[in-house]
Amino acid sequence: MCVCGFSPGAAVSPTSPKTCVLDELGLCTLGGMFSSLFRCSVLLMFPSMIGSHGRTFLMVFVLHGLYQGPIANIQHNVQDVASSMGCNIDLQITHSKLMWRMLTEPYVEVVQEIVEDSEEFQNEAQNVSMQFQKVRDEVMGQYGFNSLGKESVHTANSTQEEYVAKTRARCDLMNPWCTEKIPVEGNFGQTFDKLNDSINRLAEHFTTNLVLEELEQQAVLGVNVLQDFSKELSREFQEKTAIAEKISGVINFLLSFTFITVFTSAFGYVRQYCRDILFDNVYITTYFRQIDARRIRAEKRHLLPLKKAERESLINPWRLSIHASELMPVIVGFLQVASLALFVCVLLAVDGILYNIFDLIRRHTFTTYSITSVQHADIVIGGDSMLARLLRKTIGAFNTSSNFDIESSNLDCLPQPHSLILSDYLRIFIPLLLMFLMCLLQVYSNRLRRVITAFYFPKREKKRILFLYNLQIQKRISFINRQCHRLRNPKQTFVMVLSGVLAPLKRVGCRLLWCCVCEGFVRQNQAVECSSVGCTMIYCQQCWTDLDNICCICYPRNQCAPQDSSYDSEVYYGC
Repeated sequence: MCVCGFSPGAAVSPTSPKTCVLDELGLCTLGGMFSSLFRCSVLLMFPSMIGSHGRTFLMVFVLHGLYQGPIANIQHNVQDVASSMGCNIDLQITHSKLMWRMLTEPYVEVVQEIVEDSEEFQNEAQNVSMQFQKVRDEVMGQYGFNSLGKESVHTANSTQEEYVAKTRARCDLMNPWCTEKIPVEGNFGQTFDKLNDSINRLAEHFTTNLVLEELEQQAVLGVNVLQDFSKELSREFQEKTAIAEKISGVINFLLSFTFITVFTSAFGYVRQYCRDILFDNVYITTYFRQIDARRIRAEKRHLLPLKKAERESLINPWRLSIHASELMPVIVGFLQVASLALFVCVLLAVDGILYNIFDLIRRHTFTTYSITSVQHADIVIGGDSMLARLLRKTIGAFNTSSNFDIESSNLDCLPQPHSLILSDYLRIFIPLLLMFLMCLLQVYSNRLRRVITAFYFPKREKKRILFLYNLQIQKRISFINRQCHRLRNPKQTFVMVLSGVLAPLKRVGCRLLWCCVCEGFVRQNQAVECSSVGCTMIYCQQCWTDLDNICCICYPRNQCAPQDSSYDSEVYYGC
């Protein structure tokens, strides 16, 4: 892969990105001009894109589409509903504050009015004290009696006794009736003392101070009811959005990394092709057929048509049918696509269900609020007395009148869920469809890799085919030897037992024949029967040729067994 690097600590000029691109183009151009390995690797990227690595890239792309589509949509809708809940809570708090203010404003105004009228109230209290002074002088004065009774008056124990004594002293100047019936009530002295004390206290300095104390409320859903709940939710979702952006960056990095693995897999295929002669060497190519045709013309042992056991290990690249050895990667690919499609369907179903629920909430939770308040208090205190004026200054402050009428709704707080658009579905299902097609085309793209590599390395391809042909010849010889040894075993084989069971069909002109060596079905016109008396062995034309036209049962082993070789290796198929 063409990369561009900078030395540590080197200054980067504004034209450095352009220079980097030119360097990459130069390196790629040089690699394409002088390296067939590089050219072959670049061309192999296209069939690799159709293979498992391209499917992995599309799988990551589907995950990216899921993240940008239903996952992001679910997150947005949940965030919108949570914000709607916060907005409704803030709306309820606002209404509660408004109603509380409606209830407390009259009392605050009363107290405020008392505070503002404190000086006037003080003057009124002093006026009351001055007017009460006349009563105090009348009760406590020393006029109306002579000084002879002054000592007896001052020796009284209470105001009641003192006032009774003064009245009697004043009565000594009046008629005898006053002496018998003193016009003084029994609780006059006690009442006077209390009233005098109250007037004295009222005349003291009067001060007022208004203090409003705000108590801390309990938390609702982790947020103080007096705080802005929507801002708290916004802060939380901003943190989640930052995490989501990091995840999106990781997915983009995986996309880039997966694309790089396409090139590395192509380069690795070429490298193994040139180093390992057994790697992906399982195809019956044109050169393979040419070798076999020359051997047929030279009347030597040949391989085509392949025997039943050999067809399981070699692949005809011109056949559209999928070989057994190629079937497993296809099944694994289909399972991957099916599991991913199931996950996609579940996620889209969850997104659709949540959208329907949130849309139902939006359509059926619209609420209109009507707050109406009428307050009217009228306390009428008549008269012009001292007490009447005092009560008008205090109780009269409660005379208030207010009208309050507000209409509001939660229209701005309703959630606005979003549904996925057509492009979101296409961004997900088109890659899934391509992955499904890639599972079918992966077999043919893998075959194409060998064709491309053989075009760039023809000499290496000839060596590989020669090795494969010779290897199969040696396997054919080993197989014939094993089968001959098995046929000489006194135990009857399955083919011999089946031939004995179906022998009566020969009488009606219908025979089913199997080769006793390769155990393959043989047509009657192509079957070779042993001419020895009492021998019932039947061979196919190819096995009879491999045995040098000698029955392995009727003749000794050293006369009928083909040339053996200990060379027997395994060939594997490169996915």
